[in-house]
Amino acid sequence: MLNQLSTTFSEPTLYERKVQISNRDFACPDRGARENNPGYMKENFVICIESMHIADTGKQDNVHELSGDKLKQREVVFIDIANDPVASSDYKEDEDPIKFKSQKTGRGPLIGPDWKEKVNPVMTCYKLVTVEFKWQVFCWIDRWYGLTMEDIRAIEDKTKEELEALRQKGEVRGMRADSD
Repeated sequence: MLNQLSTTFSEPTLYERKVQISNRDFACPDRGARENNPGYMKENFVICIESMHIADTGKQDNVHELSGDKLKQREVVFIDIANDPVASSDYKEDEDPIKFKSQKTGRGPLIGPDWKEKVNPVMTCYKLVTVEFKWQVFCWIDRWYGLTMEDIRAIEDKTKEELEALRQKGEVRGMRADSD
């Protein structure tokens, strides 16, 4: 399920997503990813996603150890895997947490709004999403406003051709591990 998060981006924006998961082991490593587009916006657009998996019910306030200023900017979005709505096109009865019962572990189903208080074990995946981009993105509005789907597909096709040309004969980027 995708959550759409929106805000104004005058400063780096922080979102923390808390997801409780009951039917899995706790051997998940903490993960992080930083993404940007060096060929287009370079460092002018960055998305950083940090994940922490903790055996709790999502009640910790600052697992990512944010400073006071960043805590003030942060918006917390809770995702309830049992009770949040799912689009009918994505729904599968055998993958519905309120109906599923594991034959191997006996875990499930996840019933009611307080299911996470009643199951053991339970884990929360805390995700911190930081989005940064520069003000000039707003000033580029006339470059994309009013484009039709045909225009967008033409841009996509041109970009695909350019990327394929780079892939075939361009300099290899992002494949090197810097030595310490």
